[in-house]
Amino acid sequence: RYERHAPGELLHLDVKKIGRIPPGGGKRFAPGFGETRSGPHSKKPVGVDPDGDRDTWRSTITPTCRGYAYVEVLADETGPTTAGFLKRALAFFRAMGVRIRRVLTDNGWNYLSRTFKEVAFAHGVALKLTRPYRPQTNGKAEAFIKILQNEWAYARRYLSNEQRMAKLTHFMRYYNHRRPHGGIGGLVPAARL
Repeated sequence: RYERHAPGELLHLDVKKIGRIPPGGGKRFAPGFGETRSGPHSKKPVGVDPDGDRDTWRSTITPTCRGYAYVEVLADETGPTTAGFLKRALAFFRAMGVRIRRVLTDNGWNYLSRTFKEVAFAHGVALKLTRPYRPQTNGKAEAFIKILQNEWAYARRYLSNEQRMAKLTHFMRYYNHRRPHGGIGGLVPAARL
């Protein structure tokens, strides 16, 4: 485990796709869901709802020094969308007094896009890419995504996608300001930023 000396020295950035929840809660509310690994529910493709609605893309950024996280729900993971996310994330941390120096991402097309690189360059941010097929290199973002999945996205049965999204702001406030983190000695990220 490594930690940078100052906030903003290195940020981990990643995108995770989660399926939309159809109105009524979808398969999680079906009788017998989760009882076995066989049956009609096990054959449905992950992330696709019966109405064909688009998936939800969630972008996350996590500083390696303090653990304070920033999350947005996006419509897609194109270069311009991800560049807009980076611009807003940089403004978010700048408002907290943190100057971002480097961002670590995987080799996704959205991070290799000209638009994304231009935003980083315009803000004086160096981009660093992980080695291909080595998600553990971006482990802090991957670990945070797992926490989001376990403690927010799939922690309870939501009746709709809107209900789940409405809980994200509350969860992020809890995560950054009240949830103790084992990796930083039981402190909350806000106390270290």
